[in-house]
Amino acid sequence: MSVLSCSEELQNLGVSRCKKRPSFIKGMITTPEDYTITAVLAASSTQWQTDILAASTSRIFLWPKAVNYENISEEQVLEETPLTVIGVRPGNYRYKLYFKENLELHKRMHSHNESTGRVFLIDIDNQIIGTSDDDGVTLKGFLMDNLLVEKLMLNDGSQATKTPVNIYTADNKEMDDNGFMVEANFINSLISLTSVNLTEVGTSIATLITVDVKSALDNVPLIGLVNADFSLVDASGVAQTITGVTEISDGRYECAGVGLVTGELNLVSAATLSIPGFESAAAVAITIV
Repeated sequence: MSVLSCSEELQNLGVSRCKKRPSFIKGMITTPEDYTITAVLAASSTQWQTDILAASTSRIFLWPKAVNYENISEEQVLEETPLTVIGVRPGNYRYKLYFKENLELHKRMHSHNESTGRVFLIDIDNQIIGTSDDDGVTLKGFLMDNLLVEKLMLNDGSQATKTPVNIYTADNKEMDDNGFMVEANFINSLISLTSVNLTEVGTSIATLITVDVKSALDNVPLIGLVNADFSLVDASGVAQTITGVTEISDGRYECAGVGLVTGELNLVSAATLSIPGFESAAAVAITIV
């Protein structure tokens, strides 16, 4: 049987010329609870971007840049007696970020309400802040007890409309004992994933399908897609061949083929799309007449 020991070697506190520490928080990346990234890979954009575009079951989410931040951490609880002060519990880290985005993006943020998992914090010095179980070899976000998206804070004539988001962490020791940071000057080059909607235009025939592709956030056309970005299957799920794609106007595409039949038209996965950062919200049903 192991014996619990209260003895801990106190760490030296010598003067350091390095003053690197977390600064004002401007953003975050939320991840599944089991997500990790090596410190080596975390120091460049490639793996982060790959994981942002991963399949929905394993992807990470880069949130928009916040417009304000509040520290709402729970304070340490102390018991004061006539003879001393006794620490009862250490409190915990809690954060509130404010986002100024459109209503569609507010609704998408709200889809994350009451979610758990982990969160990396991003500060104004472009540092990604997380924790580690192996002395910094592998990094992960702080375990969240809850992520709570508040009701839309509507413009009151003196303050702009904003979405407040509260992050409640589950373990204060992840920062106090095992906090780690990585320089991330690339952070502003990372591309968040945006959903797009496909809409059939006019009547589709066996040789031609016309479709609009527009952002689900603001209805802006997605320009520059190519043949390899589209996928067409029949009612049984068997792939049909699209022989060519022509963008006839911004975000409007003609998909040509031979002997096309009723089925579903979609974009390929975000990871393989020729324009990074976009994903189809759903396939569009195509009826061939």
